[in-house]
Amino acid sequence: MKEIFEPESKTIFELFSGSLYQIPDYQRPYSWVDDQVDQLWDDLHGAFENNYKNSESDPNYFLGSIIAVSADKGYQDIIDGQQRITTLMILFCVIRDLCPAINSDVDPDANPYVVKISKIRKCIFDDNELKRLKFKTAPSHQNDFQETIINAKTDLIKKPTPKSLKTSPKSRFENAAYIFSEKIKNLKKNGDGNVGDFVNYLFNSVKVIKITCNNRSFAIKLFQSLNATGLDLTSTDLLKSYLLSRLPDDQTRQFVDDWNRVEVISSETDFKDLNEMFVSYEYYLLGSNPKRSLNDELEDLFKDKDPNKVINDIKSYIKIYRDDVCLSNSKIIYSLRYLRWAVYSRTIITAAYKENYPSQELLFNEINRFYYLYWIAGKTLTQIKQSSFNILKWIKENKDFEFIKSELRTKLLADKVEEQAINNLKGFVYNEPWFKPLLLQIEYAQTDDSKDSFIELNTDLHAEHIIPIEYKKFKEWNHITAEDFEKFGNSIGNLTLLSGSKNIEASNNPFHEKIDIYKGNGKNKSKKDGVTAFQITQKIVNEKNAAELVPNWTLVDTKKRWNWFCDEVQSLLDIDLKSIKLN
Repeated sequence: MKEIFEPESKTIFELFSGSLYQIPDYQRPYSWVDDQVDQLWDDLHGAFENNYKNSESDPNYFLGSIIAVSADKGYQDIIDGQQRITTLMILFCVIRDLCPAINSDVDPDANPYVVKISKIRKCIFDDNELKRLKFKTAPSHQNDFQETIINAKTDLIKKPTPKSLKTSPKSRFENAAYIFSEKIKNLKKNGDGNVGDFVNYLFNSVKVIKITCNNRSFAIKLFQSLNATGLDLTSTDLLKSYLLSRLPDDQTRQFVDDWNRVEVISSETDFKDLNEMFVSYEYYLLGSNPKRSLNDELEDLFKDKDPNKVINDIKSYIKIYRDDVCLSNSKIIYSLRYLRWAVYSRTIITAAYKENYPSQELLFNEINRFYYLYWIAGKTLTQIKQSSFNILKWIKENKDFEFIKSELRTKLLADKVEEQAINNLKGFVYNEPWFKPLLLQIEYAQTDDSKDSFIELNTDLHAEHIIPIEYKKFKEWNHITAEDFEKFGNSIGNLTLLSGSKNIEASNNPFHEKIDIYKGNGKNKSKKDGVTAFQITQKIVNEKNAAELVPNWTLVDTKKRWNWFCDEVQSLLDIDLKSIKLN
């Protein structure tokens, strides 16, 4: 019975001269830059210096393992080790171009392991001039490698620009060749014999464990097992491989094109990476809490499905999310995008659109209420997680909106969420992560639809103290006592929104100077660079503006602001805040 995998210890010469390799299309493009290439050289040359010249040392150096699986036309797919394999091939080509007469004066009878140019060429091409390494990661990568490394004079390559290294695998090929050229040139300064000794050591004493599998699925699982940390392949890479493995060759091109399109669309959203997008898609499909890894769950869901239909459905899902969520001009979706547990809310919204749920606007308002109240109440993910999956399941079952609303409100009541949320709203809210999103909800409520645009929740957005933290430094704030500030300084009645530089200008100033900043004019009307976008801040100006004299901001104003805030939150979240309003 043939073993499912076969590990073998091989020298670098044996590794390359005995097989043909290809980087499959589910692998990422070549990514090594200066640090990784330098580290590989330092490892190899350091081992040569320490072991080759020291008779008491073990001459061998272990470079790690690679995992390969039989593919087509005599080639093997590299499952693990593509960066090292590619970088070593670049090194061979540099040695070929810089040292065409390497070890030509060494008698093979005296040293049967001597590496001459023919051996180096044997690691680049086989006897039929087939390339030892091919790229299927993208059509251009094979041509780039062929032109810049295999057929080019690598010793003439110039150092690529840092910018090009970030965007172009071709530049990274050239960069590795440039680095190795400089290293070999430095060795040659000490005589060609020194280069010859190093090459002999590299090809004969550097060892790799090659694990050859006869099954791609097993090879991928072995890779995951051997690489518990620092994976080169992500769950989505593995999923791509699994789906590709189930397609005939004549259908893989369309699949890869569709997969690439999914990657592009995902990059146009606020998902932090493709893996996060697939988690959302997994939640949508399951409608329940996953019990296994992302890869295992999705492989099981896709096992009886046509991979091209699968990728089309994924493409449809991510396109809906981009177009109907990220590019939406809906105030309620703006609000939902700020949520702490974003993967759940964004999945629910996308599912509602994908399933054509009939009561979308009502549903979105209800889940906005549900999540914000749990967030304000200080509840944890554990307390909303199962409800999130329930909502997904109900959407897919097309449950009536009134049923979903009743279930969510029953859950809120059972967990005493409203009670805790009300208690937290009357406290110090300045540093609460939910406070700025709540202010932004109120901001959206002040504008008509023609003025709507999404406001990014970033470091330029500040919660501004109307009565400043350093109020004691200004005589204009003498009417505020320490007791007053202790009670109201960080409360809902004393905070508004400002963008970056204006917040710094306004933060610790008398109120008559703040007024101009709140208008967007800058301190002492010295700035003309735009008007603040925040209606809730301009409201302060509108209420306090007098023809000639701007009066101080008093505790009466703070209490009015407090009550106005309560009215707004009551309307947005359908919660009774009469108990915390001030007289």
